[in-house]
Amino acid sequence: MSDVAGLVVALQDYKDKDGIVFVLTPESIQSVYARGIQNPASKNRRLCNPFSEVSLIVADRKMSTMDFLIKGSVLAYYHTIQDDLVAQSVCFVLRDCLFRVAIVPMYSSLLKEVWQAYNRKESSALTYACLLMAQILKNEGIAPHVDACVGCGSKRQIETLSKPDGGFLCVRCNQGRYPKWKKTELEKIRALFIVKETLVEPFAQSARYDLDDFLFLAKWFELFSHTELASVRFLASIRTLEAK
Repeated sequence: MSDVAGLVVALQDYKDKDGIVFVLTPESIQSVYARGIQNPASKNRRLCNPFSEVSLIVADRKMSTMDFLIKGSVLAYYHTIQDDLVAQSVCFVLRDCLFRVAIVPMYSSLLKEVWQAYNRKESSALTYACLLMAQILKNEGIAPHVDACVGCGSKRQIETLSKPDGGFLCVRCNQGRYPKWKKTELEKIRALFIVKETLVEPFAQSARYDLDDFLFLAKWFELFSHTELASVRFLASIRTLEAK
């Protein structure tokens, strides 16, 4: 037997009464087979709720890539996320991105910050969510080029951030092709990619990012990872309704 500690990012029904629990650890997303958890009387049912931080005791299953849930404990349950459609949808986008990338330790710590901030109804939740998306883009090698113009390398007269070109463009390279961005907006996006890991917490408490910023990063992930996420489309539809 072994221990699995992490964040429950998803629960998938399996067969009639069983389920598969997906737990984000610092090293991976681990799938755990949970027998009988669809039964309301199951003692392990509470261990499998998404938005829970858990410590599980599991056993290896022969002829299977999944471990078998024996027992465990709930360290924290960020249940109020489920009462907020936007918060839940942002978390689902992050989950779907995480399922498609190699996991590094910073992802679980940042996702926990997102959950905690949403659970406390703090505005820093979206900042942490944007930081996590930025880290994913960096580690996957698909982050926008934000150190200079992607066309000529100049650091002067930067006026836009172009998806087709993959980063910043200066006035000369843009040539009016894409709308100009405000300097503050360009600096805002760049800050996500250059902040040091040791300064993440003070950065998240002082900087302010919104749903549009998060959607920009999520759609960047879709474009450069060559995938389409239903969760991104759903969140974008919520944003459209909010704007009306």
